[in-house]
Amino acid sequence: MKLKFENQAFQLDAIASTVNLFDGMYTIALAEQLANQNEILSYDIVANGLQIDNQLLLNNLQTIQLANNLENYSTELHYGDYNTVPNFSIEMETGTGKTYVYLRTVFELNKRYGLTKFIIVVPSDAIRTGVLKSLEITKEHFKSEYNNVSYDYYQYDSDKISKVRDFATTNSIQIMVMTIAAFNKSSNNIKEFKDKFGEYRPIDLIAATKPIVMIDEPQSVDNTENAKNAIKELNPLFILRYSATHREAYNQIYKLDAIDAYNQKLVKQIEVASIEDADSANLESTPYIKVIDISAKLELSLELDVQNAKGKISRKILKKIAKGTDLQQKTNNDIYYGYVVEDFSRDYGLKLSNLDREIEIGEAIGNEVSEELKTSVMLRLAIENHIKKELAFSKLNIKIKVLSLFFINKVADYRLHDNDTDTDGWLAKLFIEQLKLVLQSSDGKRYIDLCRKVFNLDLEQDSDLAKLHDGYFAKDKKGGYKDSKEDTQDSVDAYRLIMQDKEKLLDRQIPLRFIFSHSALKEGWDNPNVFQVCVLQESSNTFKRRQQVGRGLRLCVNSFGERVKDERINTLTIIAGESYNSFAANLQLEYETDVKIKFGNVHPLVFASQILKNNTELTLQDAKQLSSDIHEVLKVGGLINDDNQITEKCKKLIKINAFELSDDKVKPYESLVAGILTKLTNKLPIKNQRNKCEIKLNNTVYLSPEFKALWKRISPKTIYSVELDSEQLIQTCITEINNQLQVDKQSLKIVRAKLIIDDSGIASELQHQDLILLNSNNQIDCVSKIVLATGLMRNSVITILQNISDFKRKMMALNATAFTEQVSDIINHVKTKLIIDGIKYHKISDLNLDHSDTYYEQKLIENILDHGYREQNGDTNIANANDLGINPDELSKKFLFDVLRYDSQVEFDFLRDALTMDKVKLIAKLPAWFKVNTPLGKYNPDWALLIDKDGSESIYFIAETKDANFMTNGRTAEKIKTECGKLHFIEALDVDYQVVSKFTEIITKC
Repeated sequence: MKLKFENQAFQLDAIASTVNLFDGMYTIALAEQLANQNEILSYDIVANGLQIDNQLLLNNLQTIQLANNLENYSTELHYGDYNTVPNFSIEMETGTGKTYVYLRTVFELNKRYGLTKFIIVVPSDAIRTGVLKSLEITKEHFKSEYNNVSYDYYQYDSDKISKVRDFATTNSIQIMVMTIAAFNKSSNNIKEFKDKFGEYRPIDLIAATKPIVMIDEPQSVDNTENAKNAIKELNPLFILRYSATHREAYNQIYKLDAIDAYNQKLVKQIEVASIEDADSANLESTPYIKVIDISAKLELSLELDVQNAKGKISRKILKKIAKGTDLQQKTNNDIYYGYVVEDFSRDYGLKLSNLDREIEIGEAIGNEVSEELKTSVMLRLAIENHIKKELAFSKLNIKIKVLSLFFINKVADYRLHDNDTDTDGWLAKLFIEQLKLVLQSSDGKRYIDLCRKVFNLDLEQDSDLAKLHDGYFAKDKKGGYKDSKEDTQDSVDAYRLIMQDKEKLLDRQIPLRFIFSHSALKEGWDNPNVFQVCVLQESSNTFKRRQQVGRGLRLCVNSFGERVKDERINTLTIIAGESYNSFAANLQLEYETDVKIKFGNVHPLVFASQILKNNTELTLQDAKQLSSDIHEVLKVGGLINDDNQITEKCKKLIKINAFELSDDKVKPYESLVAGILTKLTNKLPIKNQRNKCEIKLNNTVYLSPEFKALWKRISPKTIYSVELDSEQLIQTCITEINNQLQVDKQSLKIVRAKLIIDDSGIASELQHQDLILLNSNNQIDCVSKIVLATGLMRNSVITILQNISDFKRKMMALNATAFTEQVSDIINHVKTKLIIDGIKYHKISDLNLDHSDTYYEQKLIENILDHGYREQNGDTNIANANDLGINPDELSKKFLFDVLRYDSQVEFDFLRDALTMDKVKLIAKLPAWFKVNTPLGKYNPDWALLIDKDGSESIYFIAETKDANFMTNGRTAEKIKTECGKLHFIEALDVDYQVVSKFTEIITKC
């Protein structure tokens, strides 16, 4: 299998944020630095020659930070411990393609600025192996994207020190991957003098190239003075830092945190299956608590299970416990989540929250649960979930391999090694025992049949059963297995096996489905098709819940190597040995403390970016001032507190659509502010599997003649054609550029260097030892860049530029980069509008094409794989008749499914109101796969309705539900898609279509 890669907007945004830092800067030969290094010069070193202008860099940085709505706004360049070397931080949530982003950034920096020398520094062998694997599987993709560009990648190997010379002297892109341990000591091979390098060390050759250093997981790389000094010795031109958990975000330029990733559905959704919440196995979930004494002085002594800093739990007596003590915090043990000392007395004993009775002096509660019983339940739960998911995928012909990952305490629990022979440990035997029990169930029998027919596996044979599971562990020098940490040399072979078998693991025909590992693999390993993580390890401060979750966050891929984005499929289940409430609360806490996500925090400039986008006549300073004014209005009105946290008052007003800004000056931005505040109140949507509701098809509606008639009307597929008048396009572009273009003059230091560009790459050739000025206007081919950005013919771009006003054309000389970008944006905006004006939709069935796929078959609806959650705290996205406040008969007679899964209050209200209207005969929430093609991608409409008009005419109606402010504040791309949807349904299918915020807006149709 070959993994396929695509251009994802959020990844391209992260790359552009980096590349645009250096707009207006040019490549020079590195004359001054190499002038006195004659021996190194004799190697014909090819260096990165970008001329950094600090003031321009700061200006670009601030522009990017504002555009990306970043809280950490830089008023100056921060160098940290790196003297004059600029550092820039890119934050990306685990599973969103951080490695892909920095690898592609290499090629963009080369394309824009001719940079060729890149060093990727990683904290461990595991991550190094993963990066090299990523370079291997993306090679064909990057060659295709970048015109077959020549490049080399390799790991730094102290036994192959001659590769350093190749790195320094080759004029094509060079990517060297190194662990920090390879060069952070004076004894490292790279810092020793070698005969073949003369009087210089290998690291001196690297330093002469002024490499771009990319640090993967900087919190684990340059976290010591030695590490920072080692990176300084590389003499980087600048440093790019990539992580989901920055310890310090130097000059942050991009942020995609956990909330953004979950809300944008860029990673799997998370659900927790807790054995403490389970009703099976008669597990007692009450933790051990014994009241030792309540003294005459009212001093409370308890015996509790206390966890130390290393994660070991032991039973201890704790004295002088006060009222209000949180036992979870006191013991550092999550099993006591929610247990707080309310009161105590020698008369009645101890009162605790979470407990409906008192505990008397000398009494103990909480049954001991054997570790084996607890493990058995967790294994069985994991196996049952796994099998259900595989069966569901098979039923719907979804070709996706399902993997489950188990973290264990000791390797010997799973695998024993003696006399050159491997045997199963007690955990492996227990897994097989539980697997056999599950296979006796009805689902298990269907799974046996599936494996026999599709995967050629006979699970009634022990030999085939054993193929389903395996472990990845480090080996000791005798060939046995050992408990290892993720960053030890012993584990290199084990990690290499994991990394290099990634595609193999994704093959459905490979039997391996259940993977056991001792290491936390906390940084560097994941697999897109891990759908379950079962944590059999003891709780540990070094093994965070977010690290457990991170092993399976990436969106899954199918058997064709294609990324699957269907949220119905992408759910990660955590099998937890603690309660759902405990897991969810502690995961939130870890994100707040480790990742520094500030849930509900409103910084003063948070609104500036959107204000600027909504009102292009404002200056950057105007937008910043307005944002600060709004922030002050919110604080004065009690909508945020002194710590900039959103108040409950504010949340309530937003929920009931009563949010207002009291100051007339900022009132026009009311809806914009409400939208941003709504987003900021979001927390991680961690669901309880126990509260999952599977959505079922309502056959009363599905099989009715009325629904069949509705489906027949809306199901035909279309293709679109576009009539675009090129002369109109050119003239409109000229007019809009004359009206909108505004480029300010820039002050730059510019130095001459001759670039030699050939098939092997880019090199700089010194013309003189002295630096010579270069005219910047000749350095940027504006026409080519605009052609590339807009897709217009070259002659059309030239015609546009020749016919704009002289005043606007002269702006090219002020700042060619800004001129190019603004002109491209204006042309693209004009082009999009004209495309919509000229688009026509045609039913495929009317075109006499040799095309069998002309409509969506109704039977596809039967393949439903959807669910929602009814959480006890009211956080739910499922509504039944009772929730909607309607007669259950109305729902069963009119709605296509047994319950509604909704994503917004607008959807909830729309369905409720529609179902109470007598003239609405049928209503269906359209499946995610029901899509209309548009020039900006596929569009999935919301609702299909059958409306009875005066008892004589049936109206077939498609409704798109959006917030009331959608048409004024919604994203342009979404508006264009809805316009295309309107043309598809009204013109091609003769079906009514309308974008509405509430049902009463279409009442006239009734």
